[in-house]
Amino acid sequence: MFEKHCQICGIEIKKETVIKRFGKYFCNLDHAEQYVAKREEEEQRRVREPRRSGLLLEANKMANVAKESNVGLPVTLAVIAGILMVIGGIVFLSMTWYHTAFNGYPMMGMMGGAWNTFMQGFTPWILGISISSIICGGIVLFSGTMMSKNPENARLWGILILIMSSFGIFSGMGFLIGPILGIIAGVVALSIKRQ
Repeated sequence: MFEKHCQICGIEIKKETVIKRFGKYFCNLDHAEQYVAKREEEEQRRVREPRRSGLLLEANKMANVAKESNVGLPVTLAVIAGILMVIGGIVFLSMTWYHTAFNGYPMMGMMGGAWNTFMQGFTPWILGISISSIICGGIVLFSGTMMSKNPENARLWGILILIMSSFGIFSGMGFLIGPILGIIAGVVALSIKRQ
C-alpha cells in the first residue's frame, strides 16, 4: 500500500502521479521545484552564517537570556566588577611577592631600608587582602554568569554579589571601582521584579 503525502501541501499522493526529489514525495512538479528552491536557500543561509564555537555560542545564549529577562545590566556590571576585583588581587599579590622575593634589595641606600621596614609590617595584610580580593572577585564573576543563566534566581545572585562587593569596598579591593560596580549590580538585581 502506497501512502505518501506532498511535502508542500500535505495531500495524499497517488502512486501513478508521484514526483520524487531528495527522497521526498510531491504531488506535482511545481511543489517539487518549490522544495528545491527552499532547500537551496537554506543551504546558502547556512554557508553565509559564520560557524560559532561552543564557548561563543554559550555566551550568545547567555546574552539572549539576559536580554529577555531584564538582567542584562546587573550581569554586565557584576562581570566587570568581578574581573576588576580579580585583577586588583593579582596586582596586590604580585606586590607582595616582589617584596618577599627581593626583600627590598632593588632599593638600596637610605630609601631602600625605609621601604623594607615599612613593607615588612604590611606584607601579611596585603597578602590577605589580595587573596580575599581574588576569591571575592571570583564569586562576583561566578554570580554574574549564573544570574544570566538563571534569571529567575536574580535576587539570590544579587544578594551574593552585594555581600561580596560590600566586603570588597571595606578592604579596598578591585581598585575600589570593582566593588562599587558590584554594589550597583547587586542593588539593580534586587530591584528586578520576577516575571
